[in-house]
Amino acid sequence: MNSFYYASLDKSQKLIYEGLLSGLKNIDGAIRLKSNETPQKILEIFSNIIYDFPELYYVKKSFNISSSVIKKELRLNYTYSKSQIIATNRSLESEANKIIEKNTTARQSEYEKVLVVHDYLKKNIAYDNEALKNDADDSEMEFVDSYTIIGALLKHKCVCAGFSLAMKYLCDKIGIDCHVIPGTGNSNIFSGPHAWNLVNIDGYYHHIDVTWDNQYANDSAIPNYGYFGLNDETISMDHSWNRNIYPKVSETPYNYFVMSKSLIVSKNHLEKYILENMRKKNPDILFKIKMENLTETEATEDIKRILLSDSSNIKNYYIQWIPTQLVFMIKINY
Repeated sequence: MNSFYYASLDKSQKLIYEGLLSGLKNIDGAIRLKSNETPQKILEIFSNIIYDFPELYYVKKSFNISSSVIKKELRLNYTYSKSQIIATNRSLESEANKIIEKNTTARQSEYEKVLVVHDYLKKNIAYDNEALKNDADDSEMEFVDSYTIIGALLKHKCVCAGFSLAMKYLCDKIGIDCHVIPGTGNSNIFSGPHAWNLVNIDGYYHHIDVTWDNQYANDSAIPNYGYFGLNDETISMDHSWNRNIYPKVSETPYNYFVMSKSLIVSKNHLEKYILENMRKKNPDILFKIKMENLTETEATEDIKRILLSDSSNIKNYYIQWIPTQLVFMIKINY
């Protein structure tokens, strides 16, 4: 079982996980378990199965439970009938194959494959703000789907759960080890329950949050990799999760800014990098600043100064940034 959550369970809890998983895959109306675990623990196991298996999109996270001292029976709820699930699975398989065939090749490295999956999801999905206001199990069908791969891949509109589940679903299909991490996000765009991915690229795990790369770019065409390939220390600036379950992530050689040589380490480096891109008339300039004691305000003022120092060929520009990560995106019209 390729699941960090499953690996963290004791023997009896693993049996619950396995029993629930079997019942959900079979679309059983009820599942009987021999267990003295609390309903809260069973709900936790149930929820993590959904994150481990994106193809269980048809399962509602609410269920009824009746229990005795050693036995429990879960009565399950599904959003689709068996015939609808069969038809939807075909649509999902077809869509996933199209995405993979169009964007990946056998010659690509693991980094390149993960990058193009990230880019596809970022560019082709709209964040569903209305779904965020509605509970996934009590709202209309359009909002329920926004928490699954249906919203992400077939309707192209979802919340963080849909983004992260779709990332795992596609990575699974191309042989990339990928996990969904449920946790909490805390930034200037959102604060509350959140989900993102832990992806293994050539033996190194990296945090990737496609949702926030999508949300921090006002225009889906603007490239943003602020949350591509982060280590624990960096992502913990605005994310939190149960670190006891997941492996420690310290080395991230496939961080986007490391790979693209756009990790800025000094003011001279910043000026040289921006001016060089301007001379090439690059419309999108993306970089991350890694300088101690440099504030967001100071960095923004420095960037404006550099842009104005050679502005003869610039019609207009605007700057977007991720405050906690000091990632900047400059859009220039020449």
